[in-house]
Amino acid sequence: MPASPGKVAGVVEPLSDDLIAASVQAEVDPQQRERHLRLLRQSCDLKQLEACASLIGYLPAGAERSERHEWLLKHSADAGFFVWSALVFSAQGEARRTLALKASKRFPHSDLFISISEKIPARADALNAFISNPTFMTLMQLSLRLAQENDWDLLADAMTLALYADVVDAGKTPEFWILRSRVASRTKRLDLVWAYSAMASIVRHRGKNASAHLSVVTSQAARHPDTLDLLPVLLSLPVARSLRADEDLLLTGLRAHRVKVQMRARELLAQPARSDDTFAQGLIAALVGTRFETDLRRKRRLLAEAVLQAPDNLQAWVRLAAIEDELKNIPEAIGSLRNALRVDGDNPESLNNLAYMLALHRPQDLEEAEGLARRSLVIRPSPKTLDTLAEICFRRQRQASALRFIRLAKTMEPKDNFYKRQEVRILAGDPKAPVPAEEE
Repeated sequence: MPASPGKVAGVVEPLSDDLIAASVQAEVDPQQRERHLRLLRQSCDLKQLEACASLIGYLPAGAERSERHEWLLKHSADAGFFVWSALVFSAQGEARRTLALKASKRFPHSDLFISISEKIPARADALNAFISNPTFMTLMQLSLRLAQENDWDLLADAMTLALYADVVDAGKTPEFWILRSRVASRTKRLDLVWAYSAMASIVRHRGKNASAHLSVVTSQAARHPDTLDLLPVLLSLPVARSLRADEDLLLTGLRAHRVKVQMRARELLAQPARSDDTFAQGLIAALVGTRFETDLRRKRRLLAEAVLQAPDNLQAWVRLAAIEDELKNIPEAIGSLRNALRVDGDNPESLNNLAYMLALHRPQDLEEAEGLARRSLVIRPSPKTLDTLAEICFRRQRQASALRFIRLAKTMEPKDNFYKRQEVRILAGDPKAPVPAEEE
């Protein structure tokens, strides 16, 4: 039996280069997972909570997982969201439900634990949850309530708005399209059932779709006003890069889709808001309103108003940070990202984005930036975060580590030329040299 966590004496060091490298190599080649697990055990024994949380997610049920789970639970008082989600989803039965209840109270603005709940919220609560925090899970909870009440038209509108707002994981989840197909059937839109059923199959096989099939579905979607919202999802699939279709037809369809979103946004944001429009309030209206807004300052204003209405919503802060960055409002962008991490201190994208902004604009904060990037990588390996960590190491005069991380990024995304250009820049040895453009 391995040593229990915490039995190794000494000062806890940052999550190691070897651990990060092993996690990436295991993602690329699962046969290398054992080395990753060995290094996770070492980090867990050094009381690194994120490493322990990651470890128990890989361990099979048995004595070691139970022991490490118990230790992690005892040290979870100040732990973040990632640790608590690992504790919940590695538990079983009643223990899982008990931990999920504690986690939902600890992180009241997260919807991750909704799937464990056996309670369908009241109509007003379900609507408010989706309007103020539009996510895939709040949409699913709302769908359960509206389906019980046979309010299929309102559910159809909510699902359309989820796409218009670009809600994370909505259009890229097979369950979303299966449900949408059923709603279309209930609303007697049999002409749409085929399209949504096809989307469910395409999304489920993401990356392995036959280009000929995808071409037919995409072309059909572009021809009909009621299927235009399929286009952005279809064209985001990896196989779409080699899609053989009428480009003029697709461009016309995308423009028509944009017009539909903008028209719906004007309805939602009308002053005063339409009293008969259930969704003309809260964050959902702001997200739809900013989807295709070209005036950055108006976009910023809408999102700034949204975070006032929903100060504990991750999406609002993340999108506001992106706009502030685009407007070159660097202090405001950094502040927005810090607020995003206040809501969810373990969100990998926010950890990476803040680390990168600090690396580029706050040389005095490189140590903090490195810690953020390392935590992000242990939670979820990503080529973008590997590039961030490479940049930080390069600026901290650790060229060998920088090269190691940028080469790992290349391993994860071998076709991305940006990482190749970064490697050349790091090899040249001048951290003051401009960062390559992402597209050339």
